[in-house]
Parts: sequence; structure tokens; C-alpha cells
Amino acid sequence: MDLRQFKFASGEEVICEVINWNDEEHETIVVRRAMKIVSVEDMDEGLRYYTFKPWASMNNDPDLMQVVNPYHIVADNHPAEQAKTTYYEVIEEMRKFGAEEEDALEFYTRDIKDSDASNVFDITKRLH
Repeated sequence: MDLRQFKFASGEEVICEVINWNDEEHETIVVRRAMKIVSVEDMDEGLRYYTFKPWASMNNDPDLMQVVNPYHIVADNHPAEQAKTTYYEVIEEMRKFGAEEEDALEFYTRDIKDSDASNVFDITKRLH
């Protein structure tokens, strides 16, 4: 696994696992677990805090593969150790939250699965 920090021309910074780099055959970079680095400043304290959010809005699946256009990357480096530690903690929290969400979804839809109503669809299946 190749963990990288990309800075894009838009100013966004992302930490992700690179699955496949671009080459002569493929122009794009395939990544997963892409997390946007968010900076929050506390002007009163004179401090800056960093956190991570899923790079793609409304995407809470940390294992989703994404494709990156390498022509938008202006900087590429290996993240600092503290960033790596925090990144993996956030990924683990997302997994726990996802499992809890699946359990809740199963609880609330168990009666619907046994129903013969023709206008009910199974929302537990993921659409891609």
C-alpha cells in the first residue's frame, strides 16, 4: 500500500492509498480511502487544528475506489507520522460507524423484507 498526500490545483489536500499509479496505458490514478484534510483555525488561541473528512461528499464508505486526474495534482508527498496516525484512526471510526449504521438499517427494515407489498423496495442494497 502506498499512502500519499496530494495537493491539488484547487488548494484541496487529500490523503489516500494509491492502488494504481498512472502509466502509459492508464492516464488516471486509482485511489481508495481518500480523506480531505480540513484546517480549522482558533484565532483566540492562535492555534490551527487539522481533521479529515471524506473527499467525496456523502460518501462514508472508506473502501470506495476513486479515480484521480493526475494533471490536477501540484504536489505529492508521503504524509507526516502524526497525519498517518490520525488518518488511520478516522478510517477505523468510519468503519465502526458504518457497521452500526448497517445494524440499525437491518433492524428498521427487517419487517419490510418479509412483506409482500409490491411498492416496497430493499434499501439495504447499495447502488453504485
